[in-house]
Amino acid sequence: MRYNTILAWFTLFILVVSCGTKSTKEKEQEGKDVGQDEVTVKLVKGILIIGDEVSSFRACNDSLDYWVEDETNQLDSLYYKEVEYDLETYIPVYAELVVIDRGEGAGGYAEAYESIYEVKEVRVLRRWNEESDCQ
Repeated sequence: MRYNTILAWFTLFILVVSCGTKSTKEKEQEGKDVGQDEVTVKLVKGILIIGDEVSSFRACNDSLDYWVEDETNQLDSLYYKEVEYDLETYIPVYAELVVIDRGEGAGGYAEAYESIYEVKEVRVLRRWNEESDCQ
């Protein structure tokens, strides 16, 4: 279990480094505003990884990881359908998600992440293609 987690994070690190290293906070304009109420709803594009005790997202050209909470109740089923229920967990997929950034984690697993993304809509979810995604 611990080996899989380390391997998954190492793989994610290599993939993201190949995409770039700019922070979301440095590039706030990159996320398109999709709506405006009391909170900002935005479209984010990047790498999603789901597995045991992990539900994380890293935007393209970013170095920050976000905990993902799915309000659509579709993300897990779409993810596992896309990875074809591989026996290995932590397979990165490319995702375009409409999210609300809820700020810092309240505790538990989310505590180690930059913030919590509350997923409102899944626009795109497909296997990660290193050559074309996040370019």
